[in-house]
Amino acid sequence: MAGNIVKSDAAAVGGIPIGDMYDDGTDYWVMTKEGLKRLTSKDIATAQVGEVGWDDAVLSKHGTYTTPIAYGAVVSDDLILRSMHITATPTAQNVVGEVVRLGTEAAHTGYFTGIYSYLTTSHNSGGAVALYGEVDITATSALAGNHIGLLSEVNVTAGTITGGGKIEGINVDVNITAGVAIAQEVVGIEVDMRGIKADVVGRTAGIKVTKAGASNYLDYGLLFSNQFENTLACIGFDLTQGSAPLGMLVDTGAHTLTTFAKFNNTGAGVITNLFDFTNYAPGEGEIIEKDANAADSIWGKLKIINTDGAAGYINIWSTAN
Repeated sequence: MAGNIVKSDAAAVGGIPIGDMYDDGTDYWVMTKEGLKRLTSKDIATAQVGEVGWDDAVLSKHGTYTTPIAYGAVVSDDLILRSMHITATPTAQNVVGEVVRLGTEAAHTGYFTGIYSYLTTSHNSGGAVALYGEVDITATSALAGNHIGLLSEVNVTAGTITGGGKIEGINVDVNITAGVAIAQEVVGIEVDMRGIKADVVGRTAGIKVTKAGASNYLDYGLLFSNQFENTLACIGFDLTQGSAPLGMLVDTGAHTLTTFAKFNNTGAGVITNLFDFTNYAPGEGEIIEKDANAADSIWGKLKIINTDGAAGYINIWSTAN
């Protein structure tokens, strides 16, 4: 089978199928249409033009999909199986490290996958990252375009699209088999902003949904579809790690927000309570105060800030009447 490693003497080399590799004890060789070629690595130390320097066969496959072979040795703290390090001096050109382009020739039912990174760990582990993107800005720069660690783009430019499949820019699929015990958090998407150590002039946001252009048919900036067993909240604000000045900010700018919150009852479902202060002890000057001096029909009051900056209150009635 192509891709196997054959360990034999020179007399057996002639029977190696095309694509198989031969180990003579010193070097690896691959059988090609033109005959046996030694596999070499290429150190790009000088500028390359066209295909200059790429005539030798290059080792690109190590074992089979299900049967790996030992490869590489740990040097200092890292084991790197493939590395490309080039200093580019572009003018108006784009610089692309690697391009994988696939196209269909006919209808198909399988998936197209441009790059598939598959990691498996069955032991104590210090961490695992299937796909890592990093952009370093190390000096004073005028940024004419965005600098993005990971970009996903989906374009639908023609045709009538039907079927049950969705069109998604990013899909995060987390699977945990029933019965597995996990003590840590499980998060679909985590945005860690602790690395921002400077108060930048522009806005900073963990997640930003933006409208660009005059025509946009976005239905929801954030849509939560609850299909889970023990959801505590569709949106949660966890301040156990530190304080925050606002839970939610609405800035209309020069535009109109017609309704702040809308409640629909399109089916048989109900919304039982607007607010729940069961685990919040009322206190003087806080969002809710128990008003002992009010009439018996008023339990307490909700605190707001009026347009003049002074405190105002909304009474909470203790009975439905």
